[in-house]
Amino acid sequence: LRVDLYYLPLPSLSIILRWNRIQNNSETAVDINHASSASMDFPGDDMDMITLNGSWGRERNLHRRAIAPGIQSIESRGGTSSHQHSPFIALASRDATETNGTVFAASLIYSGNHRHLVEQDQYGSLRLQCGINPNGFSIHLPPGESFDTPAAVLAWSDSGLTGISDNFHPFVRHYLLPALWRDRDRPVIVNTWEARYFDVNSQNILELAEQGKEIGGEVLVLDDGWFENRKDDKRALGDWVPDSVKFPGGLSDAVNKIRNLGMGFGIWVEPEMVNRDSELFRRHPEWILGSTGRKPVLARNQIVLNLGKSEVVEHLLDVLSGLFSSTPISYVKWDMNRYMAETDEPETPHRYMLGLYRLWSTLVSRFPHILFEGCAGGGGRFDFGSLAYMPQFWTSDQTDAVERQRIQFGTSVMFPPETMGAHVSAVPNHQIGRITSAESRGLTALCFNFGFELDLTIESEKDKAVYSRLSRLYKKYRTLFRTGRFLRLLPELYHFNNSKSHQRDSHAWSIVSTDKNESIVFYFQAMANPNDDGRWLRISGLEEHSSYMDVEKQTIHDSAFLMNRGLWIPPAAGDYRSVFWILKKVENK
Repeated sequence: LRVDLYYLPLPSLSIILRWNRIQNNSETAVDINHASSASMDFPGDDMDMITLNGSWGRERNLHRRAIAPGIQSIESRGGTSSHQHSPFIALASRDATETNGTVFAASLIYSGNHRHLVEQDQYGSLRLQCGINPNGFSIHLPPGESFDTPAAVLAWSDSGLTGISDNFHPFVRHYLLPALWRDRDRPVIVNTWEARYFDVNSQNILELAEQGKEIGGEVLVLDDGWFENRKDDKRALGDWVPDSVKFPGGLSDAVNKIRNLGMGFGIWVEPEMVNRDSELFRRHPEWILGSTGRKPVLARNQIVLNLGKSEVVEHLLDVLSGLFSSTPISYVKWDMNRYMAETDEPETPHRYMLGLYRLWSTLVSRFPHILFEGCAGGGGRFDFGSLAYMPQFWTSDQTDAVERQRIQFGTSVMFPPETMGAHVSAVPNHQIGRITSAESRGLTALCFNFGFELDLTIESEKDKAVYSRLSRLYKKYRTLFRTGRFLRLLPELYHFNNSKSHQRDSHAWSIVSTDKNESIVFYFQAMANPNDDGRWLRISGLEEHSSYMDVEKQTIHDSAFLMNRGLWIPPAAGDYRSVFWILKKVENK
């Protein structure tokens, strides 16, 4: 065997891409059962481990803990990068904070099973490894063939987690995203799911589009329920034919009416899945993942198609190409709502990923004008591998404002805001029942891929006025949101020595324009606190020796004051407070 180690430094970034190629130069086949993408040793034991963990509905929460002797690892085994453990691990010096200290981080350009581990040996030294999870993995390598591991993305910072994001964000923007979408602003989305669920038809989606247009919506996205016999999640998945009962004039007729409003049209698909009650399953039961001779295990009433089979990929290419060509589609939401429970052999999960990447690559090439958004029960496959094909991802199925603030805060460690789908949803929230104001829900989503996912036909005029104002604000500043520097504020909340534990319900971030002429600052406080003395919010990333105007109050502040003292936030008068400031640089007098 020959193993070549590849290192690709990226200009202007403290990032190295690292992968291996294993070449079988022997005369007999070999099985590769473990092949990490990167392995690095670090001296000393005075370091912490930072990971992004959670579950469905609460993805990518920041977790930090001291490294102990032995092996500590995070991994996924369900066929995706997972809701539970994002493919990210960081080693931070014990004194590192959000903005100070040494941090080394590793991730993967891969969307399947992964493992990231740190081992501390008897002398206190550390070893970090990342790559495809060896648990249940094997690749058969005949003579003369080679295997490439996924590339690891290795980043270094001497300015805390901020420095890691300052490397990962431009890496995504300038090297990873599909080229056509790197410099394009994202539209305001109106999605039908939490407004209509499966009960969609030509009339009610047109009504939703009309209301969406009034508040600034630019693309109506028809989510699940549009294809034949799709009354619930028990049937029809895999049969991508528009329902002639719900759309008697055909899908094209409904789309044309929406386009006549001046809106684009998007559609939801879940091509990797099939229901037992579907024409596709009845024709090709051999196409599913599962153990031969056994009844397949259901999750969300569906089964996974085996994309490791070339005939499955070819079928999906034909069906989806026909669908995307049949009507003017400008946006596709690509979903995957369950994990792999059964794989017939150890090669299957990786072969599946290669088939999926071939499917994505071909479709993106055939339809470069379509904005693809990934989704996997929310953020279950939000990773660098997916973003190489899909410029944005549905961050989480959790749309509650308070929960989303925490999710988006953690997600921003790896991903810039324009890759995160974020919608204003209804109250009481459909996931946890919380009631928050229209302003709070809107500001939580504003600087990301902004949109709406609620029944606008029953919203109050007062709330719709808020939505309209925020849509205008998003359109005015979306280029700044897409190109600016995203900064997490309140860094003390993620340091071990935070004494004000009640303030962990607060989140803040800002986006600073590349020329530092503007900064938009957001602050969120979930719960009001008794006998609260207010707080100062220090602002990061401004131009030194400059002055900035608070656009709303028309007050001018020295940048040194803003960065060292900050903006004053008085005690909250109630729960779920959301505030934002627009700061513009002015000439010093």
